Amino acid sequence: MLADEDLCNDINLYLQEIGNDITAEKLVSYLARDDVREKHGISQSITGQYSDGHERKDVVDYRDKVFLPRWEQIKDRIRTWTSENLPEYGPLCGKRIIVWYHDETIFYAHDRCRKNWFHKDASAKPYAKGDGHSFMIADYVSADFGWLQDIQEQANAAIDLVHELYPDYEHIFIYDNATTHLKRPDGSLSALSKRDANGKLVYNPDGSIAKEEREMEPGTHPNQFKGMATILQERGYNVDKLKAQCNKKFNCAPPALNCCCRRILFNEPDFVGVESILEKTCKERGVQVIFLPKFHCELNPIEQCWGYGKRLYRFYPESSREEDLERNALECLDKVPLESIRRSHKFMDAYSKGLDGRQAAWAARKYRGHRVLPASLMADMEKENMK
Repeated sequence: MLADEDLCNDINLYLQEIGNDITAEKLVSYLARDDVREKHGISQSITGQYSDGHERKDVVDYRDKVFLPRWEQIKDRIRTWTSENLPEYGPLCGKRIIVWYHDETIFYAHDRCRKNWFHKDASAKPYAKGDGHSFMIADYVSADFGWLQDIQEQANAAIDLVHELYPDYEHIFIYDNATTHLKRPDGSLSALSKRDANGKLVYNPDGSIAKEEREMEPGTHPNQFKGMATILQERGYNVDKLKAQCNKKFNCAPPALNCCCRRILFNEPDFVGVESILEKTCKERGVQVIFLPKFHCELNPIEQCWGYGKRLYRFYPESSREEDLERNALECLDKVPLESIRRSHKFMDAYSKGLDGRQAAWAARKYRGHRVLPASLMADMEKENMK
């Protein structure tokens, strides 16, 4: 593409036009403009944020069949705001729910926007080498109250805070789908740990032996794991022609439910319903946990908070001192306006209406400033050929 001199010249003019504020996203948006594509004969679509698994079948299934139904159950008890940022009042079906979104980010001491256009004969200005010191922040944010300030320990501390500060509300914590958040207690029932050969003793999460001696029926497996096939046969499954597992990585072709013994066990309610350590910790203290779908950072308003804070941070005087980094980063996050968090539900509304990732992104851009999508959405999509 860049071998085309006319296109290169137009790109150079565009970059010069936007000055210091150069980002890859702006260049992608420029190349996606209809006038630019028509002028330079660009026919191939520019790959965007939804090429990383966003529309993968298992991810979409979780989003549409697990996450969104849970959101539908609670949304009528969550406070909403008008386009003027005024709270909307209406009948409540139970105690008011406060949703707290969790995430983490890293600030770097030398994170500055340094891209610019200079004359080829201009002298180079020296800058500090590397990103400098880093400062990691993990926090919770809600559209009602803003920021809340080891995941399990942080969850317990957060529960203490929300119960102390906001005792009149029911609280829900929303986390991303990271493995650290989904970790189950050691010794939990898991289809991934079952074997098709002799097994070992089973232990409880506290380290004690769960099954030391047990009569087996038929009694041909003393102190040994029967194997997945035997367990499934005892429960009425015909597994004569099934393999133990589809491949080494257990990557069964979707939407398979009974392609191998491990997949059948994996989908059994006893295995699916095992809670993570985080869910168990919060549930014991009266707080629900909801996990976001994978690759759906647009559903977490805290991502916009990080971006807003980092944008402010880049205007602060540069310093290599760790104490300056920490103070400036926290100060910038304190300046994030609640209004930006309260417009975060457009994507959930879009997915609830059956839109895919590409259509949802289009709707979020078109109705920028709206909290939810208007009734004219489908008609507008028809006009824009977005169906």
